[in-house]
Amino acid sequence: MQMVGTQNAHNLITSSTDGMVYSWLVDMLAQPQESLELVHTGHNKTDEVAITTLDFPDNETTTFWVGTEEGNVYQANRYDRAGSKAGLNQHDVYKGHHGPVMGLNFHPLAGPVDFSDLFLTCSVDWTIKLWRAKNAGKPSTTHTSIQPLYSFNEADDYVYDVKWHPQHPALFGSVDGTGRFDLWNLNMDTEVPTISTVVGDRAINKMQWDKKDGRRVALGSSDGRLYIYDIGDVGVPRESEWTDLQKTLSSIAGANAAQMNLEGEQSSSRTLAGR
Repeated sequence: MQMVGTQNAHNLITSSTDGMVYSWLVDMLAQPQESLELVHTGHNKTDEVAITTLDFPDNETTTFWVGTEEGNVYQANRYDRAGSKAGLNQHDVYKGHHGPVMGLNFHPLAGPVDFSDLFLTCSVDWTIKLWRAKNAGKPSTTHTSIQPLYSFNEADDYVYDVKWHPQHPALFGSVDGTGRFDLWNLNMDTEVPTISTVVGDRAINKMQWDKKDGRRVALGSSDGRLYIYDIGDVGVPRESEWTDLQKTLSSIAGANAAQMNLEGEQSSSRTLAGR
């Protein structure tokens, strides 16, 4: 569920595991204003796309991304637009998770460097993934598998939600089934969270930052409790954070390229050995 548009002209967008996406006027919730069914004709048993989460990039009201029960992420359009039709982009498949995707969040459009094509996902497979969204105006015409930039594998349970910090470009939070809240700073460490705290003995399944300055975060528990945490000055970025994040992303890309080359060499060696 997400609000899109401007302060004076906005819609509430909801989705469900039946593949339906609805648009609502906030002052008329008796019935949706628009409906869109997302289908994937390549699915084996049913064309339905079981949507578990969705998000729109900043300043975008038409194009959005959905996480699904099957673990894949897809891009979709509410309306026809140049180069693509309304509905699901079936060709570009973001593959990386091995279980339902529980959270999906795009990087906020804030600061001197635009990182709004980055998004995070989390899953019941105990991982968080970092992705770079493909240009929605240039969809693939054949099946294309898009891999994550990075995988955070430190969790010990289902990861239920993940959110970028509204002010600090390298900061994001995540919550999981053990009742833990983790705060990650990509410019400091990509292996483990900078701060980790156990909120309670029940799963924390939702989180939301205070959009004003990001000092506070609301955490929703599976037992119906709401916790408010103050992170103090941890979310106050230095001027260098944006350029530091560019360096971090370049480092991640370099490590991925080296890993792919290594895997390619190992595959070639196994092929030669098989002969």
